[in-house]
Amino acid sequence: LAAAVGNQILFRAAGCPIPLRVNIFLSPVFFLIFLLPISFGSLGVREATYVILYGLFGVPPETALLVSFLNLSGILLNNAIGAILIWFRRPESSLNGRGLEHER
Repeated sequence: LAAAVGNQILFRAAGCPIPLRVNIFLSPVFFLIFLLPISFGSLGVREATYVILYGLFGVPPETALLVSFLNLSGILLNNAIGAILIWFRRPESSLNGRGLEHER
């Protein structure tokens, strides 16, 4: 549902208002297609799927491709934030914050 609403916001921002039910229908289809081990990170498959499936509902290919790239950039930004948080966290030697040598 969150992905459908996110796509709805992106399509409205791109100037192509489509019904929310289209996004609610297509979001699970996208996730199933993106799980197929066809390409690395679904690159290329994602764009073609957006163009073909949204084209069935009258969305121009340019708009579908734009929304696909915006979704991809959102995913990459989310992953980058997580990577930065992991890289700069303080290492702990055990779950309780003390070293293993203190527990013996």
